[in-house]
Amino acid sequence: MLNLNGQVKLSRQEKDFLSFAAREAVNPGTVQEHDAWVDYAIENVWNDDIPESRLMRAVLSEKKIKR
Repeated sequence: MLNLNGQVKLSRQEKDFLSFAAREAVNPGTVQEHDAWVDYAIENVWNDDIPESRLMRAVLSEKKIKR
């Protein structure tokens, strides 16, 4: 991932992972959009109380861009 002044450029693998996590095609252009997609996936897609969802929420929370 490239991050320059709030703009992000994801690799194909990073886009694919985020799209899988959000369950729809995503291509964020800014840090805020990226983190919003991560939050969306955590809150709406992986919200079951099963071990797989808990693990995915933990992985996704680490994917947020540190500012």
